[in-house]
Amino acid sequence: MPVALLTTLLAGCAHDSPCVPVYDDQGRLVHTNTCMKGTTQDNWETAGAIAGGAAAVAGLTMGIIALSK
Repeated sequence: MPVALLTTLLAGCAHDSPCVPVYDDQGRLVHTNTCMKGTTQDNWETAGAIAGGAAAVAGLTMGIIALSK
């Protein structure tokens, strides 16, 4: 459970969004969805990398414990 929580937290803040706010000529924010897919995909890739690393460390630790018995 702590690994999943850590993964979620890191995935949320480990990536700088490529999105830049776009304003019209009157200073109003123009909402665009042009960068949402890439940002979401990058966040999932980051989360996957973190989860994979955590799983590798856990597997290595379990292997060391098993061999030391």
